[in-house]
Amino acid sequence: MRRRPIKILLALLLGLCFVEGGLWIAHWMFGAEDRAGGSHAGAGSEVLCIGDSHTYGWNVDAPAAWPARLEGLAGVRVTNRAAPGKNTETLLEELDEYLALDGPRLVLIQAGLNNPWSRPHQTSSASPLAWSRTAKLLRIVLGRFDEQQAPRRLDPGVVPGEERPTEDGFVELEGEDGFTEVRVLTREGDVESFTVGGGTISFEELDLAYSWIQRDLTELCERVTAAGATPVLLTYAYDGGEYLPQVNFVIRETAVETGALLIDVAATVGPRVAEFGEQRLFFHDAHPRREGYSVVARIVHDGLVAAGLVEGEPVGDPFAELRAVDAPAPRLTVAAGSEPGAGTLLELAYEPGLDWSVLLSTAVVAPGSDREAWLGLELPLAAGELLTAAQKHPALRGSFDASGRAELELTEALLAELAPGEGPLHAVLVARTRDWAGLAVGQPVDLR
Repeated sequence: MRRRPIKILLALLLGLCFVEGGLWIAHWMFGAEDRAGGSHAGAGSEVLCIGDSHTYGWNVDAPAAWPARLEGLAGVRVTNRAAPGKNTETLLEELDEYLALDGPRLVLIQAGLNNPWSRPHQTSSASPLAWSRTAKLLRIVLGRFDEQQAPRRLDPGVVPGEERPTEDGFVELEGEDGFTEVRVLTREGDVESFTVGGGTISFEELDLAYSWIQRDLTELCERVTAAGATPVLLTYAYDGGEYLPQVNFVIRETAVETGALLIDVAATVGPRVAEFGEQRLFFHDAHPRREGYSVVARIVHDGLVAAGLVEGEPVGDPFAELRAVDAPAPRLTVAAGSEPGAGTLLELAYEPGLDWSVLLSTAVVAPGSDREAWLGLELPLAAGELLTAAQKHPALRGSFDASGRAELELTEALLAELAPGEGPLHAVLVARTRDWAGLAVGQPVDLR
């Protein structure tokens, strides 16, 4: 009789071994088939993109972000659920909701850069059962029945105006214990809420951030696969700076460990940066610019085509369009028919999604001379009270519209305030980001 409990225990252990073995076999067999486009090929055309501001498209308008460009290239519906400030833990917390809401066939994941700026909720070492497919399956299943999770999307109608985010920026609400609630407006028009903080990770603790990224990316891939979709990991386009090279390394390593498809954007972009110039492809904060996002979209498209995950022909060299045209430059012109005595209408042109400032001065600085610097840019205008006043004047700043254009009327009253008299007057257009990072300076224009 004493042997019966032992036999039952052995039978249970043997059963668990069979389940575990079956899940591992299924993971490798069906996972490989999915990555080759087997079980999902032709089954749908929905692509879900999750990540941070590099997928959202920070400092560019929505059509210029790479998910929107990918939609045009691939001819499939692409949903962009990325938002500024999200780290891998945030993506895990909201994944099930968006898998159920969007029902995607492919999930493109580009994340990890924001992890060093906040601490994970659990910083302990991995569980002894972290290797177990059975344990992971149970966590995924039980997670779907968790009714305690806070809603990720908020009703815009009940969010006070001062706490409501816009496309131009997010809202941060300071909480307790160093945590911050972040509210963002996604490209899909949803107001999302998520929490970050708890202290930053110091330089000496960066291994914690990298192990955290790998742990979460692995679970993201597991959950996507369990939901019947195919996960795809993307590296960040920029591969310089203090953190990005290591974050990209972790993304590559996670792809190897999980068997997920990797589209190594950085590996394609990196060798070509010198040819086109870093400033043409990236903002100062490493986010791609409009032309940089065009390159990213083409790389992602061809990676998905090569893997058999979307139909169509590859577009080929992702830099072909850039090579065919000159880099864009700010353009300032005096509108036809403008009369200095009755005010002057200026026409401005550059890139959609960016801000501008028009600066005024009484003199132009000759090429090769020492020039006044502003926002990290050298100005072709002479320093003086007029230039300083123009830099601060709210009437001399604005945003480019969806076509990359704007108008500025220099009224008689404004000219009388800033530059009274009949002496020489010159203007220059400065393109900048919403957070006042200088991008480019146009050629000076004579106003009188």
